[in-house]
Amino acid sequence: EELGSHWTESSFYLALRSETCVGTLMVLDDKLQPLTRSWCMFEVLQTLILHDERPDDFTGLVFATRSGVLRSGNAPMETVMSFAARLADIRMEDAAASSQADKNMIDTAVRERSGGFEQMNHFVRASMQQAVVAAKDQLEENLAGLIERLDDGDEKHLDAIDDEQFCISASEAAASAS
Repeated sequence: EELGSHWTESSFYLALRSETCVGTLMVLDDKLQPLTRSWCMFEVLQTLILHDERPDDFTGLVFATRSGVLRSGNAPMETVMSFAARLADIRMEDAAASSQADKNMIDTAVRERSGGFEQMNHFVRASMQQAVVAAKDQLEENLAGLIERLDDGDEKHLDAIDDEQFCISASEAAASAS
């Protein structure tokens, strides 16, 4: 049996507990289904534990889609924003399993951990927040590059415009047009 007689014998647990495991990559679909499944939450719980136990060499929870790793800063902004908005409404305690016994076992494991579901929800949201910040930073960098490319170096001309004169000229033009 894949799960073994106890969850510590499950392939999920054993893979995450391997010394060569350096993080958890969760591939998300458009509906964020992995975040609604109890066994995926079990993996997140183990990731949280490992993140606390090995802060220097374990990267924690990383989200990806078919377009790539979200916190790389290269994922489409719309994707990151859409996923983050949906994730804000997901509660880990609402995750489901095909077996009620599995769900009960996983929920109990989460509740027994200091912080319980509240800490799990925070951990998952903080992981998505990293993706949002990376996307924001990348967007700002891209926009700054575009602004620089569009800048024709004529800042002195722009600085010389007197706002009051500009407004007066604009109102005079509007008055003469009517």
